Amino acid sequence: MRIQGIEFGRENGLDSVSATVTWEDSNRSQKEIYVERTQGAAEGFWPNPNGFLLAAIVPAIHLGEKRIQIEGSVCPDLRNGLFTVVQQLRKWYGPDNHEPLAIEPTKGFAPPVPPVSRRVASFMSGGVDALTTLYLNRRDYPLDHPGSIKDGFIVHGIDVGGYENRDKNIGHFQLAVDALSEIAEDSHLNLVPLSTNFRFLVNSDELFALESHGATFAGIAHMHSQHVTTSLLASTNNVDELMPWGSHPLLDPNYSS
Repeated sequence: MRIQGIEFGRENGLDSVSATVTWEDSNRSQKEIYVERTQGAAEGFWPNPNGFLLAAIVPAIHLGEKRIQIEGSVCPDLRNGLFTVVQQLRKWYGPDNHEPLAIEPTKGFAPPVPPVSRRVASFMSGGVDALTTLYLNRRDYPLDHPGSIKDGFIVHGIDVGGYENRDKNIGHFQLAVDALSEIAEDSHLNLVPLSTNFRFLVNSDELFALESHGATFAGIAHMHSQHVTTSLLASTNNVDELMPWGSHPLLDPNYSS
């Protein structure tokens, strides 16, 4: 797999980051993947190669790609974490379609320098798990504390409107944004609506649910890493109900830089 043409764009009031994915070892069409949002919704939005790598890694492994060559540099901590992820997926689901692959950044491996000040974001679907994350954070951290959640990401194409077309079910998504906007205002949260097609690099609900959705959310978070230093993703299950799943405490921390 090659991930090329990584770029930032601005058009019709939207900021976007995008890249072109070309498959090398599976017979699939070239595809543009993107994240977009309203212009100026928050600072630090940029086309981070680490984010595109996370969007592609599980589909590439699943379809037998031997490598991912990607423009730019990749964090060595993320590279090491992804090696751990592959081993965990092999343990859960067996070696078939879970062979390790080479990660080949054109500018090598280099740890990014984080912003000077800490800033925390959280993914905000509007469901009970995400709202509980916000509630507990507001209970435990004063608003002026660095650990207080400042930004809330709601994602069209994942949280609401799980369709590939940018316009599909946009009315439903807007209802969710409107409802969350009241909560955000009351909670002093900067709500950031986003749209992406990351989950449709391989259009498989099973693969997304069982293996890749934690990586997909993390990829979106990395696109904000020039401003956000920590991104929270609400848990799926209680500790005594943990099972193999695409967002899991044995997987998600490995998606950090």
